[in-house]
Amino acid sequence: MKNTYNNPQKSKWETRIQDAVNDYNKTFDIISINNTLGYIPDKEKNETVKQMNNILNSKGIFITDPYFHHLKNANVEDDYSYIYDGIFQKK
Repeated sequence: MKNTYNNPQKSKWETRIQDAVNDYNKTFDIISINNTLGYIPDKEKNETVKQMNNILNSKGIFITDPYFHHLKNANVEDDYSYIYDGIFQKK
């Protein structure tokens, strides 16, 4: 973890999430974006969530804000099962 944290190519500290998510050429088992999507303009937010849906593995976990409907607004909610407020599993 320390190597990733200290590596700008991996940690992407200076990169907007809506840009970084388009650069990944691999998939993930967990995507946690709690308290982040609310700061992205709506049009970019929906495209960002759609791209996250593309890079999240089947049965992967998506963690987001419990009081927002990011999956529904991006039209990908049917790809997920509800686990708990703000936590979803990709089908």
